[in-house]
Amino acid sequence: MKSSFFGQPEPGVKWSTMLVFVAGAVVGTAVAIVASPVNGRDARSYLKRQGRDVAHNVAEQGRKVWHEQVKRAAAAIDAGRRQTELSIRRRVDTALDA
Repeated sequence: MKSSFFGQPEPGVKWSTMLVFVAGAVVGTAVAIVASPVNGRDARSYLKRQGRDVAHNVAEQGRKVWHEQVKRAAAAIDAGRRQTELSIRRRVDTALDA
């Protein structure tokens, strides 16, 4: 599912599709827990480890996105600064030539 930077789905993505996906994940998890051949303590331990792994991966991806956005913002600021300096130079040169 594609979404914009702020989490809003891009045009053409329906909320019903997302709801069906989430509902399927919940039902699949429930069936897996009920049908699991391991005891509750082992299942909880496994889910805890998986939760930590997912949280770590999400945090890492968040850091990567953050750093990439910082680089893009810095590049945009530098480009704006260069363009402003060029524009000022041109105006000063035009004024001095006049």
